Amino acid sequence: ADLTISQNDVLKIDNGFQKIYVENALVTINGSMVCENANRVSVMGDPSFSMRFENATDCDLKKLYFSDGAGIKLIESDVRFDDVKFVYFTTEYCHSAIDIFNCNPVIENCYFLLNEGAAIGSPANGQSSPKILNCEFDSNVNGANIPQINLGPGSEDTIFVVGNLIDGTYAQFHTGGISIADLMGTGDTKILLKDNIIKNNRYGYNQQGYHLTSTIVGNQFIDNYHEDNPMNGGSGISIYGMDENNKAVLRNNVISGNLWGITVINMADINLGTEDDWGHNQIHNNGNG
Repeated sequence: ADLTISQNDVLKIDNGFQKIYVENALVTINGSMVCENANRVSVMGDPSFSMRFENATDCDLKKLYFSDGAGIKLIESDVRFDDVKFVYFTTEYCHSAIDIFNCNPVIENCYFLLNEGAAIGSPANGQSSPKILNCEFDSNVNGANIPQINLGPGSEDTIFVVGNLIDGTYAQFHTGGISIADLMGTGDTKILLKDNIIKNNRYGYNQQGYHLTSTIVGNQFIDNYHEDNPMNGGSGISIYGMDENNKAVLRNNVISGNLWGITVINMADINLGTEDDWGHNQIHNNGNG
């Protein structure tokens, strides 16, 4: 049956557990959840499960293996995931394997494989600034033109997307790499996109809307050409500004093998280098005839 961990209570998974099966149930965390195992614990759906962290505190999840879930929602809950795997999630409960609303979780050293929807997503009507660090995203999203990381407006904190591999090589339906958008002018989104490898997707990185400011440095945008119509996308980097307050500074990036290298659409303020501060961006072998 559905399970709720109430405020001031703790669900603690220790070394006594190896596998936990949850059958068609929702696990709600209003208190805390802690897993600090030296040995990996599998949490598996039989056939599916879903989780909801709502106003949860002090949640620290390490070395878990989530499989065959229907989605995990984070609502005003700054959960920390470290070395956690998310595999074969459906979209029965969430649009993404992890849906984020009005919180700033830390997701590091994690692995997302063949999930039906995006790996990580946040909506247009909230403000969230996750830290996504040193993770691997492998062929997520099946049958929809949705990026593997699909974020809405940020909070006061900076959105960090650093040191990740976003690879669409084995996806049945190639989708985008990363999109960060504020389509309603909700906030003032700040982004650090650094040292990522984004390859073999429908497009690499999309930044769209109002009041977004990004630093894009040291990334590789490689072979993001899986778009049938070049007029619909296929850029290594796309900056689509609703006004001139959509800003990006690009330094030391490699942009190669995409349908377009960089596209700047409508209004934007993009800095590819100055005489005093060279861009050192390598842009080559992009094009579609």
